[in-house]
Order: sequence, then C-alpha cells, then structure tokens
Amino acid sequence: MQDWELFLLDDASTDGTKSIIEKYSRMDERIKAYYFQDNKGPYVRRNFAIERANSDFIVIQDADDIMCPTKLEVLHREILSDKRLGVVGAFYRSFLDEFKGLQYTDEHELPTEHSEIVAKHSSWQHVMSHGSAIIRKELFEAIGLYDENPFSSDAFWFAKLAEYTKHCTDVKLKNIPDYLTLLRIHANSQTQLLPAFDPRSRRMRYHQYCEDKLRKMRQKLNNLPHT
Repeated sequence: MQDWELFLLDDASTDGTKSIIEKYSRMDERIKAYYFQDNKGPYVRRNFAIERANSDFIVIQDADDIMCPTKLEVLHREILSDKRLGVVGAFYRSFLDEFKGLQYTDEHELPTEHSEIVAKHSSWQHVMSHGSAIIRKELFEAIGLYDENPFSSDAFWFAKLAEYTKHCTDVKLKNIPDYLTLLRIHANSQTQLLPAFDPRSRRMRYHQYCEDKLRKMRQKLNNLPHT
C-alpha cells in the first residue's frame, strides 16, 4: 500500500518521543511531524490531524498500541468493497502494561452486523474500537470531530454515529473477524480503577453531558428529511 500519509503528534512528551519522531519523519516525506509545548490530550490532537488529513479515510493509532503489519491494507480493502460502509472495525487483542507475547493477550470478539453494532452503540456498549477501525473522513464532517473532554470521547463519537445511521440509512457499520491491533491496558488508569458509571467517576458526569448533546442531535436529525 503506497498511497498514505502519517501524522506523528508529540503532545508535549517528556521522554525520547521527539527524537524517535524526527528519525522517522526524515525517512519518508509522507510522514508529517508536529510538536506541541502544551499537553492537551489525545482527542484535541486527533482533531488537529483529522482536520489536516488529505485522505478520504482515517485510521487512529495510539502510541501505546501495536498494529498488525497488514492492518491498513485489510481495513482499506474492506471499506472499499461497499460504498455504504462508513466505518469498518476489527477484532482485537489486549494486554496489560507490557507486551510479552500473544499467549499473554486477551482476544476480543465484536458484533459484525450493522444492526447489532448500532443498537449497542446507542446504549454506550463497547462494540467497535477506534484503534482497530478505518473511518470515512466525511463522517467527521457530518457529525463533528471528537469532543475534547478526556473521558470516553471515542464512545460518545460512536453514539453520535449510531444516531446518524438511523437517519441516514445508507451508512453502514461493520466489524471483520480479523485481529489487527494489540491494545495496551494500563493497570493504574482511571478506566481500570472506577467503573464507567460509578457516581464517583468524572466519566459519569461526562456521560450525562453527552446524553444531553445526543438528545439535541436527535431533535435536529428528526427535523431533517430521511435519506
């Protein structure tokens, strides 16, 4: 696969990230490096890259995670197979803190059919991973970029997408049964320490904020003609 561009974003790192980015950006002009002095979090930086991307498709790759060498080719080929596909996700494996081999990972199978994916997204269930998916850029233009709150903005974006697909029925979602990404789980992250809907969690308050925005989105979509 030759037609690609890569944005490497250094969100005010304090380790050796900058030197690694500089090394790779010198190797290929398709690799674009950006360095920031203030740490704004992943969703702010994702939005920065998406707004500047020239491609019709977006793939998110967090620095902590590991991608299968064929990930881009497999996802790109699949989404091109049907022009109605807005997002194609894939199964994934997860590991705790340090990767020690596939035998120490957990496999995560996900729903593959559009109807089940939409239903579960609507109830905030985790059924697509941004780290193992390809997304048509036009969807970000249709429903907006990521909310820049640091908690579960990817889940909120998928919840918005689920509402959008109910109105625009020509947009389909799909997971393929290929394990294309290894997602790192940090044992001490807030996600692991508190359940998502624990009232002590800031993510609970964020969920309530997102639900209010979703209600407003539904009202807006209901006033438009269905497609």
